[in-house]
Amino acid sequence: MKDIKYRSELKHIVTLADAVVLKRRLGVLLPCDENAGPDGKYHVRSLYFDTPEDRALWEKIESLPLREKFRIRFYNHDHGFIRLEKKIKRYGRSAKFQAGLKKDEVQAILNGDISFLKIPTRFYCGSFT
Repeated sequence: MKDIKYRSELKHIVTLADAVVLKRRLGVLLPCDENAGPDGKYHVRSLYFDTPEDRALWEKIESLPLREKFRIRFYNHDHGFIRLEKKIKRYGRSAKFQAGLKKDEVQAILNGDISFLKIPTRFYCGSFT
């Protein structure tokens, strides 16, 4: 299994006025996201999953130092680029693992069929362990 690359995430509340100032200042220094539309935005759809016991919810509520959650995500209504992601948090640092999904696989998951996720050559690779 390859080394996990953790990152730190700091979240802040930003007022609308601060957002306008930040956008102007950072716009001079940073390039626009190449996946964004002409207006600089993109459409994100995420579907989060939890266990029947609400494990991810309780890990968050209890502020446990070791947490994980799964989601399916796609952008700009493009069903040709769908990702299954596992997000983990370890003592304040986070990492994300992802694998591609097809639209019919998403439908299978929504129907409760996750048997194909257990195929080692497709999804294991150390990412979802």
